[in-house]
Amino acid sequence: MRVAINIIHPTAHIRCDDIIIGDNNVIHENVRILCKRFHMGSNCKIHNGVFIDGDTVTLGDNVWIGQGSHLDGKGGLYIGNDVTIGYNCYIWTHANRAGMPDGCLLVGEKETHIMDKVWLMGCNVVVNPGVVMCRGSIALANSVVTKNTIPGRVYGGVPAVELDIEAWE
Repeated sequence: MRVAINIIHPTAHIRCDDIIIGDNNVIHENVRILCKRFHMGSNCKIHNGVFIDGDTVTLGDNVWIGQGSHLDGKGGLYIGNDVTIGYNCYIWTHANRAGMPDGCLLVGEKETHIMDKVWLMGCNVVVNPGVVMCRGSIALANSVVTKNTIPGRVYGGVPAVELDIEAWE
């Protein structure tokens, strides 16, 4: 017989209007989840000090989020299955600033999609608003992903570019 257990550390702070949490998840200490809508699949692990906020954040199954990461769902953030997000990574869905002049094309909200089997490898990876990281793509440590990726390819740098590295059999 399989027993479904979720472990949510007492110092985790979760405040959502609409929340669904699957089975066998772990939410570690000092995690803050402040969303209008938060849906998390099963077998996920959210490590210490992660901050998840915004309107809509959806996590699939088997998602691992490293310490100190920030997931912004203001424009809608969708993360697929079997995704690994390294330490201190930032995924953005919006950009705005008080007093920004009218007409600035960088201001606004854009859905960001991290598809199945994506790996934000290492730490300090930034994914910009509106990016789609396709299935099996990898962003190396300290990269800034500004454009959609190609499935199964490896990216690195600032801004991240496709690298000639074999990552999958």
